[in-house]
Amino acid sequence: MKKTLTMQSRRNKGWIVVWWYSLAFFILLAASFFILLVLKNLSPETLKGSALDNSCVTERETRIVRGNSLEGIVSPGHTITILRNYYACHKPERGDIVAYYYAGSKDPLIKIVKAIGGDVWSMQKNESGAFTIIVNGSPLTTSTNDPYAIPQTKSAMLERYATIYPTIPDDALLLLGNIPTGSLDSTKFGLAHIKDVIGRVIF
Repeated sequence: MKKTLTMQSRRNKGWIVVWWYSLAFFILLAASFFILLVLKNLSPETLKGSALDNSCVTERETRIVRGNSLEGIVSPGHTITILRNYYACHKPERGDIVAYYYAGSKDPLIKIVKAIGGDVWSMQKNESGAFTIIVNGSPLTTSTNDPYAIPQTKSAMLERYATIYPTIPDDALLLLGNIPTGSLDSTKFGLAHIKDVIGRVIF
């Protein structure tokens, strides 16, 4: 009798183990199906972490990067896409990479939005004689956390703008490359007007 009970108990335990394994398998199967369903409905931009509302975009323009001012973020030869007219229904945000129309260049400039309307900023000379750009109390840095250090030979334009507009106007942006000493960016042309921003850049 004891043997029979022991064998029955073992069978019951065996069925319980099988039941739990089956349940775990079906849960895993359902989770995998759900993930595949979600991924199927995501756009490539979403998968890149760039889920954007493109309702205002009038054109998606593909270009090849030629300069090196964004080295460390996007390299020369890399293909980017400009979402033209994106900012007709979106406000620029710090960190956005944008295409900017500059009269001195036949091609649009690709720069980073480092400060937006309402930000308080200044130029502070450091120990080496170069200028650090301070925005809302913190020094601006590149993607590698190197502080911008604009040499005196390049600082005049930004110094002038920072003196006249210590608070950035609502329709203006501070656009910089990813080079600490400055490039063909706001160090050359000062604050940029939003209307001259062609669109947002994705890659």
